[in-house]
This record gives sequence, C-alpha cells and structure tokens, in this order.
Amino acid sequence: MKPLYLFGAGSQAKVLWEFLRDEFSLVAILNDFPAESPIPGVPVLEFDKASSQLDTSAHFAVSIGNHHGRPRVKKHEALISLGLSPVIARHPLAQTARGVSIGEGCQLLAMSFAAVDCHLGRQVILNTACSIDHECVLADGVHIGPGARVAGRVKIGAGSFLGTGAIVLPDLIIGEDCIIGAGAVVTKDIADGAVVAGNPARVIRRIR
Repeated sequence: MKPLYLFGAGSQAKVLWEFLRDEFSLVAILNDFPAESPIPGVPVLEFDKASSQLDTSAHFAVSIGNHHGRPRVKKHEALISLGLSPVIARHPLAQTARGVSIGEGCQLLAMSFAAVDCHLGRQVILNTACSIDHECVLADGVHIGPGARVAGRVKIGAGSFLGTGAIVLPDLIIGEDCIIGAGAVVTKDIADGAVVAGNPARVIRRIR
C-alpha cells in the first residue's frame, strides 16, 4: 500500500482515514504542536522537528477542517515543497458529474455531490451530504459544510466556509474568507471577510 501522512491531529483525520485506509498505509500524523493521536497506534509528529526526515515518496492529505481554509492551503504548499504528493480524498459514496474540475488535495466526503462543470480549487472540502449545483466555482480552501446546498453558478472566494445546512441561491458571489453560519439562507452577494447568519442571511460582523 502507498505511504501516507495526514497533517492535523483532530477529528478530520479520523474522517479521512476511515476510507483512505483502503488504499494507503498511514505512516504518521503531522501536527504543529504535540497532541494525542486521534487514530490508535499512529504516532503524532511535530512538523517542524520531523519535516527533514519525512518519506518524500509518500502522499499526504491535510486533515484540517472547519473554517481554516487558508491554513489548510499553507500546509498543502509546505508539504509540496518537501516533495510529497497530495491526495484527492474521495469517499466511495461521493459523486461528481461530467466536466467537474477537482484541484489538488480536495476532500469529497460521503454523499457529497458536485454537478456538471463545477470547478474546485486546491484543498476544497465538500463535507458529508452537501451539494453544489452546475457551474459553481469554489476557490482554494473553501469548505462546504455537511448538508449545505449551493445553487447553480455560484462563485465562492478563497478560504470561505459554509456551515451545516446553509443554503446559497443561484448566481451569487461570496467573497474571500467569509463564514456563512449554519442554516443561513444567502439571498445576495457577500463581501470579503463577512460573517453572516439567519434567513435571509445578514452580516453580523467582519473578520477583515
């Protein structure tokens, strides 16, 4: 089996390993600081101390979820620079239509769906049972939460996060580094760095 590192010692590591174990052998979990391993028997290594000793023939997946899209992309770039190869972590129950473009390091979890001609940048997460409809464009580090629904031709900027069950209506633009609260219904464009919630979604604060 092919060797694999996961970067991130949280629950996302468990989620990915549940199906990646069928294809890979997990060497270790990398982390920025000491942590208990989420996977019994698998060591956690501090990245700064271990980076010069990694098996550069190995693959990797960045097991960092939530709204940490930009850190996920940075870890991706750091591991690429060391010579490791990114995995597209695609659950057997994930579905994509024809014409879907999937960037390096994406995670397509169980029962997620991407419709025809969607584009996913690097390190995009389509979480459990979410859907993005036709011709959506998701930039690097976007995370679509469990059960969220994104209608057709929506554009979502780098690092943005849609919470569980959020809904985005067609043809809208969500800026970079936005957080869309769980269950929110987005009915108009959202500017960069906005945190929105409610139905209809309204800006409750800004993070940039």
